[in-house]
Amino acid sequence: MLAWLFLAPATVHIRWWYQYVPHGKEKHFIHCTYLGIEGLVTPDFPPDCPFFALINPDDWR
Repeated sequence: MLAWLFLAPATVHIRWWYQYVPHGKEKHFIHCTYLGIEGLVTPDFPPDCPFFALINPDDWR
């Protein structure tokens, strides 16, 4: 399990910054930026921007 954390291309990221449009009681995300081991990444997740996500930073640079 520990080796997987260092060898896997996808790592855990936390939602760092986001923009949304309020729609009633719901939020419709239009932009999300995540912070991970390799820095900030802006994937194409909207309209669903989970708080934690497994992201391969190489896919979004």
